[in-house]
Amino acid sequence: MRKLLISVVFLILAVCTCAQDSNSAKDFISFELRPYLSSKLKFYDFMFEDETRLKSRNAPCGELSIGYQHEINSNWLVGLDIASGLMPLNYCYVSKNGKSKTADSEYLYWVTLYTNVIASSTNRIITSTKGNMLLGLKAGVVLPWVREWSSSVSSSSYCIDADVENDAAYFICTGELAYEKVFKSNDKVKASIFVTYSPMMNSCGSFELYVPYNSGYFKQPMLYFGASVGYYLALKRNRK
Repeated sequence: MRKLLISVVFLILAVCTCAQDSNSAKDFISFELRPYLSSKLKFYDFMFEDETRLKSRNAPCGELSIGYQHEINSNWLVGLDIASGLMPLNYCYVSKNGKSKTADSEYLYWVTLYTNVIASSTNRIITSTKGNMLLGLKAGVVLPWVREWSSSVSSSSYCIDADVENDAAYFICTGELAYEKVFKSNDKVKASIFVTYSPMMNSCGSFELYVPYNSGYFKQPMLYFGASVGYYLALKRNRK
C-alpha cells in the first residue's frame, strides 16, 4: 500500500507540474482500455504420453488504466499509469476415448493492480487530415502491488494447486500498430493492436493426475496479444 500511495502522489505531482507549463501542448492525461489474450501455461515434468493429459488455452483478460504521458518530440514519449486488470490461468484436462474427445476446462482470474513506467518510440507511416497510422515500440517496467494469489482446483481425475507471486518489478516490451486522430482541442484518440512480451514468467503451481498417475509443475510465459483503445486529454488545450 505504501508503494501504491507513492505512485499516486508521483502521478498527481507530474500532472500538476505539466499543467502549469503554459507553453506545452504535448502533455496528456490518458484513459485506456486494453483487452487481450494471455499466453498458455507451460507444463514441466509431464512424464507420460497417454490418452489423458493436461493442456492449456489462451485466456481472455484485460485492463483499465489512467495515467500521464509526455511527448518529448514527434517520435518519442514517456509515460506513467496506474492500471487494474485481470490475471487469468487456464487448465484444460483432455480425455480421449476412441474418436471422441472431451475437455474439462477451468478459468481462474485474479484482480491485479500495478504501475507501468514506459518509454515509447513511434514512427508515423501514414499521415493525413483524417488520422495517422503509427508503428510503435514500447519498453518499460511494471511495478505490481498485489503480492500473491493461491487457488486449488480438483476433480476425480486431477488436482491443481496454483500460486501466483508478483512481488518484483519486471521488464516488458510491446510492439503496436495504431490509428491516431488528433482533434483541434489537442485531445487525441487512439486504437491499436499489440503484442507484449516479458522474459519473466508470472505464475507457477503444481499438478497431479490420478489416471494415469503423474505430477509436475507449470509456469505461465508472458506473451500477450491484444487491442487497445484510449482517449488522451491534452493539458494545454486550444480554444475554439
